[in-house]
Amino acid sequence: MKILIIEADHEVALRLRQMLLDMEKSIGSIDICSSVKLCLKQLDAGTPDIIFRDMESDIQHPGILNNLRLCPVVLMGPENSIHPKPYGMNCFGYLNKPVELHKLKDILEKYKTIKNHFVNNIDRFIDYMNERSQAKKRFLVKGKTDYFPLLSEDIVYIRADKKLISLADKNNTRYVVEDYSLSSLEKKLDESLFYRANRKFIINVNYIRRFKPLSKSRVSVELALPVNPEILISRENSIAFKRWLGDL
Repeated sequence: MKILIIEADHEVALRLRQMLLDMEKSIGSIDICSSVKLCLKQLDAGTPDIIFRDMESDIQHPGILNNLRLCPVVLMGPENSIHPKPYGMNCFGYLNKPVELHKLKDILEKYKTIKNHFVNNIDRFIDYMNERSQAKKRFLVKGKTDYFPLLSEDIVYIRADKKLISLADKNNTRYVVEDYSLSSLEKKLDESLFYRANRKFIINVNYIRRFKPLSKSRVSVELALPVNPEILISRENSIAFKRWLGDL
């Protein structure tokens, strides 16, 4: 673990450094700087795991560390100090000065818990991203007497009718697709192109003609092809739908 302390009072910084070293054996290095401006060149050499920053350090330039989006910043200051939110930084926690040992320990435990969560789930996240990046480009569909491939981009909508899953292409021809549920199809489609409107429909953004608001904040979607029943998006999902479509 690499830690950076930004504290103008050198004695305070040394005390904090010793407290950290005494309680955490995994610390590789702890650097001390008296101000944010003085440590910028040092930060260019590598981002620390945690920054402990005095609240009053470069108080006229509170956003100077905004570019360190992935680095948690623990602010330190008096109990009656202004709330850290106006600083617009990646504020991970706040410690009153002088720093108490048990509260410092709580901060480190919180950091390790969150870090372990992401480390333990990184494989699952990579699998998810790989699955999304390898979206299916075509599907094998069944006609009246034969099978043939259908390009994903030519699918206007996918519909679930009980256990039957069907696709409608741009010519308004419907085909049965076998061995898939709507949920499994959703995972295999390009999420920038297809949207799960409700329990029955997945729709292609390129064939959305318009949508209109209904009562109770629901949304009715009109596609380039006639669809029955009407495609409705619930109040809970309407904001996400608009954001996906590019309205927000």
